[in-house]
This record gives sequence, C-alpha cells and structure tokens, in this order.
Amino acid sequence: MRSNYAVLIPARMESTRFKGKVIYPILGKPMVWWAWKAAKAAGADEVFIVTDSGEVKKTAERFGADVLLSIGDFQNGTERIASVAKVIDSENIVNVQADEPLIKPELIRAVAARLSETKNPAVSAARRISKEEAMDSDVVKVVFDKNRQALYFSRSLIPYPRSSGIFWQHIGIYGYKKSFLAEYAKLVKGRLEKTEKLEQLRILEEGFRIDIIETDLRLIGVDRIDDIKKVEAIMNGDSDV
Repeated sequence: MRSNYAVLIPARMESTRFKGKVIYPILGKPMVWWAWKAAKAAGADEVFIVTDSGEVKKTAERFGADVLLSIGDFQNGTERIASVAKVIDSENIVNVQADEPLIKPELIRAVAARLSETKNPAVSAARRISKEEAMDSDVVKVVFDKNRQALYFSRSLIPYPRSSGIFWQHIGIYGYKKSFLAEYAKLVKGRLEKTEKLEQLRILEEGFRIDIIETDLRLIGVDRIDDIKKVEAIMNGDSDV
C-alpha cells in the first residue's frame, strides 16, 4: 500500500559558503530542479519548493514547480517548512534538501514509508562509510541503537574506534509528522545544536526520537562550488570520483 505524503524542498539564496547555490546550474539544470525531479518521480501527493526568494520562485516556476513563500527569520530548513506545514494536506512530510542533487526517488519513498509506520515524530537516513571518510568534518556522522533510533549526530568521528568500528554518514533527508512540525517551531535551539550547528540535534535534546533507515546511495550535499564538479562527475558515471 502506497504511503500518503508530501515533499517540501526548502531553498534559500543566502547560503553562507555558496550564495545562490540552489539555482546554480548542474548539467544545465538549476540545482533545485534535481531535487524536485526526484520528488516528483517518487510519487508524492504534494511537492512544493519552499523559499523566501523571488529569484528562486521565478526559477522554480519556469520549470513547472509549485512554490510556497515562507517569509521570516528561519535558522534552518526545518523551521522554514514548519512555517508552511499548516497548508499541506498530507499528515506525513518529507523534507528534501535543495542542495542534494543526487537524491533518488527510492530513498524518498523509503523515508515516507517508514514515517507512516513509526510512532516517532521524525525519520532520517544513513549510509555506511569507511573510517577515512568518517574522519572528514564536513561529513556528518550518526550513531543509532539496535532499534535504528538515532543516539547522536556529529561532525566529529563517532563512535571513537579504540580498535575498530562501523561508521555511518547521515544523509540529509528528513521525514516529519505534520503535527510535530508545529511543535518543532516552538522549540528553542539547545546547547548541542549550537555547538555542532546541526538542526536535528534540537529534536534529540528535547527527548524526541529519530528513526534511521539504511541506504547504500552515495550522495554529495553541495556546500561549495567545488562540489559541483564532483556531483556532475557522478551523474556522468565517473566511478573514480
């Protein structure tokens, strides 16, 4: 039975490290187009790009996307989608990042399916990586318990390997219960989120649980302009990148 869910894609122009990246071309298409295309292919009931930028809105509407304007001082993408969640019909909402052009429909569907089954308010994903990859502070790691519920997220190497270890990269996709988004918007940024600059830590600090599903999809979030070449190489089938 198919899950009923919406996909919201927060897309802002004012990225600190790469301003305007969400409309920067990747293989001739705006970056946000790739996330939107995957969401449409996943079969979501509703798909919206959520932005405060007129330029993003015009770009998105040119390729046929539905857009919701979110005006306000938001600290992260979850706050942005929470601000418009009340107009969404679906009770399950998947947050797909505009700067994840390699996202795949099957991962979106998997997150939505888990969200429809769990009693927890949030779902995310992780990919097993090598210790060498885990040493990179740009790679966010997650550790989870035997029930696949997140224990912690960090830019540091976790768990610390005294002899050996298994490492998981956190993949930037989230599923939320619509009712929880209204609550998230009222939560205050905690000590851990301030330290790591990771929005999902607000959820854990407040005592809520996040289910983690495993994926073998290799994704690259675009943080810098140099990442564009890496993404295009993967899209072109260069296995050495």
